[in-house]
Amino acid sequence: MLSVEKVVGIIKAVPLLAIGAIGVGLIIAWHEFGHFLLAKLFNMKTPSFSIGFGPKLISRKFGETEFSLSAIPWGGYVEFAQAPEEDTSHIHGKSDYLEHKPYWQKMLVIGGGILFNLIFAYVVFIVLYAVGVPASPLFYPENARPVITAIQADGPAAKAGLANGDTIIAIDGKPLGDHMEAYGDLINAKANQEVAITYSHGSETKTATIMLGSKKIGGKELGVLGVTAFEMGELKGKPFMESVKLGVQRVNNMMRQLVMIFYWMFSERTTEGMGGPIMIFSQTIKSAERGVEIFFAFLALISVNLAIVNLIPLPILDGGQAAITTIEAIIRRPLPIKVREIMAIATWLFFIGLTLYLSFKDIKFLNGWHKAESIEASSK
Repeated sequence: MLSVEKVVGIIKAVPLLAIGAIGVGLIIAWHEFGHFLLAKLFNMKTPSFSIGFGPKLISRKFGETEFSLSAIPWGGYVEFAQAPEEDTSHIHGKSDYLEHKPYWQKMLVIGGGILFNLIFAYVVFIVLYAVGVPASPLFYPENARPVITAIQADGPAAKAGLANGDTIIAIDGKPLGDHMEAYGDLINAKANQEVAITYSHGSETKTATIMLGSKKIGGKELGVLGVTAFEMGELKGKPFMESVKLGVQRVNNMMRQLVMIFYWMFSERTTEGMGGPIMIFSQTIKSAERGVEIFFAFLALISVNLAIVNLIPLPILDGGQAAITTIEAIIRRPLPIKVREIMAIATWLFFIGLTLYLSFKDIKFLNGWHKAESIEASSK
């Protein structure tokens, strides 16, 4: 039986659940709108536009296109009309069917969703740098100070005597100052090597020689100190042109890091660090709790992730459609429908299996996290 406290908690969570669902739906809708807008720019017929898959919950027709909100929210699509066999309009260069359009137009339409995802992320981060944001790891290292707030229990730093609250002053004699930009470069370059860490512990200044660990990401061995979190501070608003520069840099860095992570995951055949739909939804809700700035920053991060994922050359993703379109342009004929159907079904089965597996991992992780949180609360 549910206690009064749990019922109240559920009631309070409903608005956040709604905000989380709207946020995820916004990113998907924006991605699909990119495809749709580019298709309309080149006068292509689009019978339907759907946010989500499966049974339609809401459906309205505007012009030739039926817009729908469907039951399964993780995805969406723009349908392109198939030209009837008797249609010969393309001979005169007047066809409004996708298959009759020039290769460059097809590729622009396919890339429209990715382009719109990146535009969204660039705009959000430029605005956030201009107005300022509360403390958040999403803006590391710009808003971080070299004060340790979490440390790996059996990591190199802990074994050397560093602890929460210590401040790292210098690495191999190179001072960090009050910023963390240099920290990653200095540590990453020293995988499985000794470094001299100068740090303050209370009123004392100490230096420890530490043998770093390592991790492999994107085919590169990176150094590991074993410090998992540093103190985060508020970011003050900046002048517009500086905000543009920082916003563009932030999104570009995200893209580079995600490409490296995906390369590492594929090369190592691992799902470590990959979250499923439950984790994404959970983190979206948590970001909404922390205010509108962090909520939109997290949506921008999801948007960049969606853009990078769609570059993967699998048939149901934009990268796969681009690959198929390129192959067809080279061989000068469409691939057999049966071949395309088999590839699509195989990819769907793979994604469904991966989603179920990641969802199981998400539930297991979140359940363990909530238990740990409850134990910590009860011990205070």
